[in-house]
Amino acid sequence: MDCKLNTDRRSSTGAAGGACSKPDPGPPNKNGIHPYLLTHHWLDFGELPRQPVDLGTLGSGLRVQVGWVAVAGSLACARFTTADVTA
Repeated sequence: MDCKLNTDRRSSTGAAGGACSKPDPGPPNKNGIHPYLLTHHWLDFGELPRQPVDLGTLGSGLRVQVGWVAVAGSLACARFTTADVTA
């Protein structure tokens, strides 16, 4: 990344200020997992106030949300069942 750090203590941003000429592109190779991320389908819930509701778009977002709830719920259940509550 091409960044320059401002070390002039007289400036308003002080020594912590910096300027980057290019934004950070984010993690590489996220295209394969992007449809399964929670943030990919957030805007699908905007179909609810429309008439008629597009159930295909809404269903794809709900499937991802339910999948993540199942994964998180199973991890929490596994953690709670293996916890030592007698100590």
